[in-house]
Amino acid sequence: MTGNALQIVTWNVTHGSASYAKTPNGRSILFDAGSSEEFSPAKWLNEQYGLTETDLFILSHTHADHISDVENVGNLIKPKVLIGNKSVPKDLAYPEFPLTKNPHKYYYEVFDNPYNQTVTSDSPDSSSQASNWGGVKIKTFSNSLSEKFTKLNDYSVVTFLLFGNLEYLLPGDLEEPGWKKLMEEDSNFLALSTPSKSNTNEVRILVAAHHRREAGVYKPFLDLYRPHLTIVSDKYGSSYTAYPAYYQASQGYAVYDWEKKTTTTRRVLTTKVNYMVLVSASESDVRVTV
Repeated sequence: MTGNALQIVTWNVTHGSASYAKTPNGRSILFDAGSSEEFSPAKWLNEQYGLTETDLFILSHTHADHISDVENVGNLIKPKVLIGNKSVPKDLAYPEFPLTKNPHKYYYEVFDNPYNQTVTSDSPDSSSQASNWGGVKIKTFSNSLSEKFTKLNDYSVVTFLLFGNLEYLLPGDLEEPGWKKLMEEDSNFLALSTPSKSNTNEVRILVAAHHRREAGVYKPFLDLYRPHLTIVSDKYGSSYTAYPAYYQASQGYAVYDWEKKTTTTRRVLTTKVNYMVLVSASESDVRVTV
């Protein structure tokens, strides 16, 4: 991973979610903690890059496919700060209580309660200050307990990363009711979801909500956002009933295949085919490699 750029990798963790970003000033951000039987992102970061501490861990929600690697995260690349949705009802956050099985038991004991401390805006670890992250703006949104959603997915933490011309969006497993509420009631979320009129070179990359399941599609959002490229994290063999929605909504973007040594315009990339998807953004350029 080169310096002076924002590097974001999304791994193949079968049916799960795991992404990692290295900021231009060398800080580390982990998004969700999915894994597969063959691959642990935390072990890989620890062994390949010697990472022993993560500056920021943003967890969309506590479904098992998003926290299956959490014990390795806690033991090998311990995060300094956790961002999660504290409004989630316990009966939705955890399948049983009191907890007796991992990964939920480990997450609750090591992360949920111990990471309740507030990070002040003037802290060097505050996600609200772009200067802490080499100029990368980190914007997170989530629905509150007052909404009384029946599904954990609708409480997902939604994260925007903005740097140079890149806008990278990770919406967790948000479903239609959650999308609708954020778009209707959060003006800041709506503003970020609206393509920039001042930056005609803006590149919007979307990680498909809910692994591209139909329940994660909210057409008013896709019609507004019009991503240049959609990334899907799921396992080989899964049926993607919502593929047409993302294909039609996505405008297409140049993607370099390092094995074939070719560049082609793609609308949708899937981790079921690609081991990982790497996005690199400088102040003026965005490159995607598979």
